[in-house]
Amino acid sequence: KNFFFVNSCFIENIHKMIINGEPAPMPKEENEMVGKPVILTLKDGEWSGELEEGEANADQQEEIKDIADDFNNNSDLKAYGDVPRKVGDEWESDGADVFGVDDMDGKIKLKFDRVEKFRGVECAVLVCRFKVTGADDDLEGVEMMMAGKATIYRSLKDLADIHAEFSGKMDMNGLVNPEPGMNMEMKINGKMKMKHATKVTRP
Repeated sequence: KNFFFVNSCFIENIHKMIINGEPAPMPKEENEMVGKPVILTLKDGEWSGELEEGEANADQQEEIKDIADDFNNNSDLKAYGDVPRKVGDEWESDGADVFGVDDMDGKIKLKFDRVEKFRGVECAVLVCRFKVTGADDDLEGVEMMMAGKATIYRSLKDLADIHAEFSGKMDMNGLVNPEPGMNMEMKINGKMKMKHATKVTRP
């Protein structure tokens, strides 16, 4: 059967920048996918995605591809394993596997906390804590650290995460080159919040 997933991510980053030891003004940034559901379709064993409404621009297409890649790379299997779990079970997963970043170090600790109905769906409620470090994909020479906790509601019928809430902090440190020949130390730190929602339908 082909499954259709309506997938939404809502990301809020609150951060500050210190340049040469002094705070620098920094506007609030939002991922441009906020509030824009993505339709993921499984066809011939391959997931693909598109915006639920409207045409995606180039940046949005990259974000949609990343979401589809998570499904195609079995990121859930890497996070949760391929063995049966029961309430109370605890385990660890590699941050590199879960976040899909090869040069990321750190473990994610998960616990099958309870079974509970969410939006009328019987779900396994998973709680996890994470602290991972790695290089920033967009800024050469900058190291990134993320730490926090999450609560995930995973549908027992569809084996899909239908809701997740993440909170924690993010630090980024390194040397950047805003202009040729100019090296500046960059430090970014702040709170990180993310909500993830998925709706499963069938043709």
